Amino acid sequence: MFNKHKKSHRFLSLSDKLKIIEALNAGQTATSLSKQYRISRAAISNLKRKKGNLKDVNQVNNLNEMALNKRKVIKKVHNENLEKAIVMWYNEKRLMGQPVSGPTICEKALIFNNRLNGSEKFKATTGWLTAFKRRYGVKIIQEDKLSIDGDAAREFCLKFQQLIHDQNYDNMNLVFNADECGILWKNLPKATNDKDENSAGWKENKEKVSVLFCANADGSHALPLLIIGKSWSSRSILSTTENIQQLPVMYQNESSSSMTSEIFLDWYTNIFIPSVEEMQEKTKNYGKVLLLIDTAKCHPSMDVLNSVNENFQVMYIPSKITFLVQPMGQGIIEKTKRTYRKAFITCLLNASNDDNMTVDEFIEQHTMEDCCFMLSNAFEAVTTLHLKSAWNKLYGTSQLDEVIDNDDETLEIKVFYHMLQKISGFERVYPVTIKTWLNVDQYDLGWESLIDDEIIEFVTNQANEIVHETNSNEQNEILISNKKRKSTKETKKKKENFELKLNELNKTVEIKEECENRTNNISKSVEVTIRLLHEWCKKRKEYSETDCQLLHKWELLAKEASEKKN
Repeated sequence: MFNKHKKSHRFLSLSDKLKIIEALNAGQTATSLSKQYRISRAAISNLKRKKGNLKDVNQVNNLNEMALNKRKVIKKVHNENLEKAIVMWYNEKRLMGQPVSGPTICEKALIFNNRLNGSEKFKATTGWLTAFKRRYGVKIIQEDKLSIDGDAAREFCLKFQQLIHDQNYDNMNLVFNADECGILWKNLPKATNDKDENSAGWKENKEKVSVLFCANADGSHALPLLIIGKSWSSRSILSTTENIQQLPVMYQNESSSSMTSEIFLDWYTNIFIPSVEEMQEKTKNYGKVLLLIDTAKCHPSMDVLNSVNENFQVMYIPSKITFLVQPMGQGIIEKTKRTYRKAFITCLLNASNDDNMTVDEFIEQHTMEDCCFMLSNAFEAVTTLHLKSAWNKLYGTSQLDEVIDNDDETLEIKVFYHMLQKISGFERVYPVTIKTWLNVDQYDLGWESLIDDEIIEFVTNQANEIVHETNSNEQNEILISNKKRKSTKETKKKKENFELKLNELNKTVEIKEECENRTNNISKSVEVTIRLLHEWCKKRKEYSETDCQLLHKWELLAKEASEKKN
């Protein structure tokens, strides 16, 4: 007969399960958690016992928030290593702000499958893509980015405004934002022929520098740029050290020309903080300083940065809304890049007309020192009004879908087009190629992302570790089974004594129950129960949680009885 009062089974999402594990680790009791999530204590205990497997899967597969909230169980897939690689690649692309389409994922899946020596039957079909997106919470949306993360961006803006109010950051000149980007500092537009091939007589240059921008919310104080290059070059007769000291920017050498956590921490400690403290001395405007940065992998943890100086606090912008609200990303970096490129083309035009210099000769003579001065001038060309208006979205004075009023892009492209037409070799450069050139480093965030080889290596090494662990477990099982075979005689004896031990166990259980019933008797009875329980536990060679609770209770009773007797 159907029971109307039967308790319904509640299925928890992976997100809730992880929260319960964190609460248990923090010391919260199973009883309180069972009430909070409306599940039994047995379910909490079972989850605690399996927490290792749950955490491992969460870390390895990089499940996002949506997947954790929707998925309730973990099921292994046939091509697990392949999907781990795709998820890592997908997360890297999304972190860099690059759009990822369904066909692109399928194409990458075939490449990774080949690199991982996967099944030849794997075809990366539409059905596989649908299941993959459902498993990992991947959303392929063609609409505007704002429709995806608008709610999260609005929530963060409110959180930022509340922090400004609660922590007394009312003075906008003590609130800063820092962000880095990559710039291809010698790159030129491609000149194409009728077959859409590069007909230029020079090689495409992809040398890059990474640049860190930083300014405060009212635009009154912008720090000198930090430029990170692979190697220093200059036409100056001064030594490299003297030459760098005379730059209007800060310069660092790094083999990949990318920002690292070490360089950022050094900048934060030895450049940012002293520069802001010097500004405070000049303006007599003292108080706490807030630095807003994104969650790039090259940034140290918040705990590390906040421990440097108690008067300086760091706040992170979530990666999925960085492009919407990060002040430096609201036209400041883009305007600096375009101003630099305009100066770069102007120098090329002058060198071509005045010195009859070829493009290759100009690129060779364009030094890192030239790049530093030109970038510094380009950043200085950004007005205080531009710097201040870049914070409007965060402060709630403009809508998230409002576009910063930059120079008209079409007009800029026409200016570049007319300039390039005057230079030999650029006759076949068209406005569409100029537009592509202006955005050539749009997705270079100034720090190194994982390349395919690194992803393959990570996934392969992790798989080898799991195989090694499995083999070790199998070897242990073999050793155990061998020991069992060698001890057949002992096993028989244990079987023969099994009934005797059961009888002893029953007797000890009876003793335990008897002890518990006599807890309210006189002092001698309590002491006897304690002794009997100790003997019973020694026979079992363990003290259970219940045993410890009873012993504690009886010792208190014995103490009370002894005090009354005295």
